[in-house]
Amino acid sequence: MFLIGPFIIILLNETFTGLPVFVWLVACVGVPVLAFRSIKMPPIDIQPPLAEIDARIAQIQERMEMNRAILDAPPA
Repeated sequence: MFLIGPFIIILLNETFTGLPVFVWLVACVGVPVLAFRSIKMPPIDIQPPLAEIDARIAQIQERMEMNRAILDAPPA
């Protein structure tokens, strides 16, 4: 609405004059601003996902060390 509204006003310039143009412009700017102000972002708690990622990294490193030990062992 914020981006398309002015284009609609330009296209309908002959039919829109005076107060309707003002109301349309206020709506094009006011509605997105009010919507933006009314939306509240939830609090971000990144610790649980980070703990899962760290556990997965530790598991992968452990497997890599085990594989490296197998590869470095002399052939039997």
